[in-house]
Amino acid sequence: MARYSIWIVDCGRSDFFTTEHLYCGFYRKDEPAVMAMGLAVVKGEGRNILIDSGVDTDPVGLEMLHSRGYTKCISPTIAVERVGVKPEEVTDVIVTHAHWDHIGAIHCFPNARFYIQKEEYLKYLEWLALPPEFSILTRCVTQEHFVQLLDLSKEHRLTLLDGPCDNLLPGIHIKTGSGHSVKMQMAIIETENQSYIAVGDAAYAEEGVLRTGDGRYLPTGMSVAAGTMRDMLFTMQEIDRFCEGDIKRVLIVHDVRTWERYPSSSGEFQIAEVCLASGETSKI
Repeated sequence: MARYSIWIVDCGRSDFFTTEHLYCGFYRKDEPAVMAMGLAVVKGEGRNILIDSGVDTDPVGLEMLHSRGYTKCISPTIAVERVGVKPEEVTDVIVTHAHWDHIGAIHCFPNARFYIQKEEYLKYLEWLALPPEFSILTRCVTQEHFVQLLDLSKEHRLTLLDGPCDNLLPGIHIKTGSGHSVKMQMAIIETENQSYIAVGDAAYAEEGVLRTGDGRYLPTGMSVAAGTMRDMLFTMQEIDRFCEGDIKRVLIVHDVRTWERYPSSSGEFQIAEVCLASGETSKI
């Protein structure tokens, strides 16, 4: 097993009504809810790894955040520094998918290598070139972020993955899924005592992973999805089988209960300490 510590850092919260994002599953129509904005930091084996970059709080990013109800936010650069990682020390960013809130701060980590699924990258490029009547396909991505991805490729800091990958980094394995976006990827992270899976937006909350009392999967987030319900259900099944009913093994950055699920700091922007490698100092 690899020696990794894992934290989930809180970057903001959004109040919304469920019909804006969720129209099936466990949520009732027009039910008020809160969605978190966060990212996972994985430290060990000589690397500082982020699962997604989050979105920056520069004027462009802040406008996007405020338009979606995120009124109190901090930059991911500040959030990762709270667990002892400076932005320039980030070595790798595993991009679960290309939506604005997961790649909006890629310019903030100047020395990192980024990993994204090739199909996710190329298919969204194709869709961005379609006439305006097809714009619903790209409602969660921006041309500006794809320009930044292209800039990364010019700097030889972008790796396009073609499907699952074992040991992309020591003890970190990539699984793929679809439904929420064209081709999502999830990161399985081995630690000294347990393995975890970072699922991106394959689940907004634990109800998007575990089955109902009658054994059904009820996915959420289909209103912003680029894939099919079938694909999302099979992705949920893979996550469910991996965690074997232990929701703590599933890293869910949009679930406000994340900071209740693990030992966490107090305050407006919290740190959830998922696990600590031998010799690592607690950050909470």
